[in-house]
Amino acid sequence: MNTVNSRIDTIVSELKLSNQEFGDSIGVTEATIRNLRRKGNVSDIYVEVISLKYNYSKNWIKSGEGEKKLNSQKEVLLSIPKLSEECIKNWDKLLEDPLFKAKLENEATKVAYEITPRIIEQFRQEWEKSNVR
Repeated sequence: MNTVNSRIDTIVSELKLSNQEFGDSIGVTEATIRNLRRKGNVSDIYVEVISLKYNYSKNWIKSGEGEKKLNSQKEVLLSIPKLSEECIKNWDKLLEDPLFKAKLENEATKVAYEITPRIIEQFRQEWEKSNVR
């Protein structure tokens, strides 16, 4: 277990989740998880999200050193501001990742489909009120 990729593979295996399930749980595609488990650089944002979601130590995920799991809820809560900071700092880099961008666009499309009927209904009601006169 000498790479960050092998440690992510260990986490997914320990959780007994498929790549799709794990990806859904942290907001990325199954293909992204497949890549994270096998090869390549792992962005700090992924380490932050995995640590926060599943209570694994960021230090252990990145380097394999120290305790595997976080010891307290306090450590988890202290990670939240760092996660926000990492998201903001790496937003442009994340948008360059085609898999992340596709997931984001897919989520935006779902939201648009969910709210469109309400917007149309609200518009219809306002239109009816204005034409009642």
